[in-house]
Amino acid sequence: MENKPTKDRIMNRPHVPSNLPEPTINTTDGWHCLHMYYKVDQAALAQLTAAQRAEGREYVIQVLNSEENAPIRRQVSIVAGHRADMGLLLMDPDPLKLDAITQEIRNSAIGAALKSVYSFVSITEISEYVPSVEEYGERLQREGTAVTDPAYEAKLNAYRQRLPAMNRQRVYPDIPPFPVITFYPMNKARHPLANWYTEPFSVRSELMAEHATSGIKFAGRVSQMITASTGLDDWEWGVTLWSRAPEYIKEIVYGMRFDRASAKYGEFGPFYLSYAATPEDTMSHLRIWSIPHSALHDQTLLIKSHLQTECQLLYQQSLVNFCCFAQETQMISARLSSVCVFDGQRNKRKCFCGCNDLHQAPFHAIRESRSFC
Repeated sequence: MENKPTKDRIMNRPHVPSNLPEPTINTTDGWHCLHMYYKVDQAALAQLTAAQRAEGREYVIQVLNSEENAPIRRQVSIVAGHRADMGLLLMDPDPLKLDAITQEIRNSAIGAALKSVYSFVSITEISEYVPSVEEYGERLQREGTAVTDPAYEAKLNAYRQRLPAMNRQRVYPDIPPFPVITFYPMNKARHPLANWYTEPFSVRSELMAEHATSGIKFAGRVSQMITASTGLDDWEWGVTLWSRAPEYIKEIVYGMRFDRASAKYGEFGPFYLSYAATPEDTMSHLRIWSIPHSALHDQTLLIKSHLQTECQLLYQQSLVNFCCFAQETQMISARLSSVCVFDGQRNKRKCFCGCNDLHQAPFHAIRESRSFC
C-alpha cells in the first residue's frame, strides 16, 4: 500500500525559506585557502630522463607563474626540514582553481617525483571575537577608560577607522613581502578541565582580546592570517605567519604561549617553516635542473666552432668542470653561457657519466651530447 503523506507529516516538515541563494561551491564572502606541501621522491626522479626532468621543470614553473585562470593569491616556498621540500599557498573564491594547480603538478612529467605529503583546507573569515565598534567601546570602559575621558573618543574613532581595512585583510588577505613563512594547524581544547566550548562567550572574548594584544607587539615584524577549517579539515583553524626574519617567528609563538587562550586551551599540530621563493628558484633549489633545448639550439653554431679548442684550453687551465649525464650531457662553461656544476670540494672535479676518469670527461661530453653530433 502506498504511503501517502499525512497532514501531521506535512505540518512537521521544516519551513524552507524561499529566498535561499543558488547552490554553489564558491565562497560568498572570503576565499577558499589551500596549503600544499610536496617532497621530492629521489627514486622516482632518478627514473626520469634528462629530457623529462627538463620538460617537467619548465611545465611546473609555467603552471605556478601563469596568470591564465590563476588563483587570486598564490605563494611558492622552499620548506625547511625533512617533512617537505616545497610549499604552496593558494587562495581563491573557486576551490577548483586551487585544486587545478595541484592536478597540473601531478600530471606534469615530474609529477611522480613530487609527492604531496601534507595539505590543509580552510577558508578565510572574520573571527567572531573581532569586536564591533560598540564592543570595543565597552572594553575600553572595562579597562578603566571613562566615556567622558577625551582618550576614550580618540581610541574609539581610531578603531572605527581601521576596522574596515582590518576586516578586509582578514577576508581577502594580501601576502606580505616577507621571506619567512610558518604554517601550523590548531584546535581549542575540549578537555574536561579546560573545555573552550563550555566557557561563556564573554570569557572567550576576553581571552582572545588578551591574545590579540600579545600579537600587536609584533606589528611590522610579523603578519598573520587565521583561516577557519571546522568541518573542512581535521583541525579547526590554520595559522599562517609571515616574518621579516626567522627569530621573530620563534619570539611571537613563544610569547603567545603564555596567554591564557593558548596556555590553557591551545592545541597545536605540526609546524612547517619555509622561505618564499620564485618557482624557478624553488626548482633549482630542489636540484631539478634544466637547460632549455631552445637555448642549446640557438648556440649550436657558436659551440660547434669553439667547443673543442675552448674545452681543451680551459680544461688544461683548470678553469672549467665538465659534467656528463647518462643520456644527455650539457657542455658547461661561463664563456658559453651555460651552467657549471661543481661538487663543492676544492680542486675536485667529477665526470658525472660514472667513469671517474677526469681526463675523459670532455670527450664524453662531446660524444654524449646529441646537440653537437
